[in-house]
Amino acid sequence: MRPAEEMPLETKILEPLEREGRLGGLYRASLSGMADKLSQAAKTLRRNFLFAIVMTYLGCHLAMTTLPSRTRTGTSERLSPAQGPETQ
Repeated sequence: MRPAEEMPLETKILEPLEREGRLGGLYRASLSGMADKLSQAAKTLRRNFLFAIVMTYLGCHLAMTTLPSRTRTGTSERLSPAQGPETQ
């Protein structure tokens, strides 16, 4: 006997096993396929994309807050060694 192609896999596989007593109690079965893997991949991609955005923001923020103000404003003033900071 061959089940019809449009019959769900649950009906083809799981229900006969449950009727025979092979499933139930300690055993559990579930069917999954490519759709489950695709949704998991999409979830992972979303999480990684958000992580990349946060890391980019933090990197830019850190770079902008740690640079001297003259460098950030675009001024190209340079001190010669004779004009360096006074030592005490």
